[in-house]
Amino acid sequence: HMVSVDLTKAMNQTAARLTPDQSELNLIDLPLVASTEIQVPGLQAARIRFETQLYQYVPIRDRAGVIITDLFILEIRQFHFADTVLDLPSLHVNPAALAPVARLAGPNYAELGQTFMLRRPK
Repeated sequence: HMVSVDLTKAMNQTAARLTPDQSELNLIDLPLVASTEIQVPGLQAARIRFETQLYQYVPIRDRAGVIITDLFILEIRQFHFADTVLDLPSLHVNPAALAPVARLAGPNYAELGQTFMLRRPK
């Protein structure tokens, strides 16, 4: 899911440490929608949603060989765009309508600031 400003608080709730038998979906009150390519449902409110499956798992180790984090490489099987964010003739996403949120570090996030356009050279 691409997180938009309106989903920021719910997204943060799902970052809680849970045991393997717990679901972060129980921490939020958002309606789900069935996926078309995978079994896991998605969040209906997400303006952009990807259906993915694991392609490759890469454990990241420190110099002592201890796993300190994980890298998941995912294959996108299907994607869904809200009508409000996708311009069909150009297939471009309208960033203002998406209102994306970026995670920085720790508890810090950022909203999209000023945007500009640069024509690509031919």
